[in-house]
Amino acid sequence: MLTFGRTVRTVAGFLIIVAGLLGGTWLGWWLSFRGDIVQIIHDAKMSLPGWAWLALKYGLSLAFGLLFVVFFLILGVLVLGGGRRE
Repeated sequence: MLTFGRTVRTVAGFLIIVAGLLGGTWLGWWLSFRGDIVQIIHDAKMSLPGWAWLALKYGLSLAFGLLFVVFFLILGVLVLGGGRRE
């Protein structure tokens, strides 16, 4: 004979199993979708010649370096110039 507590645990367990299966299906779809995106990026990367990747690497390094310098210059001007009131 099933009691109320046992019935609630059975229903809750069943719902957890169903939610886990549906979540696993969704997670599988999401990982498959992300895998497709990674594959497209990888294929595009492998189609470029070596010199293009070298130029891209140095170009990105230079761009991020300039952004870093500009950010800290602006930050320095704001910090040093922020205390002056005329």
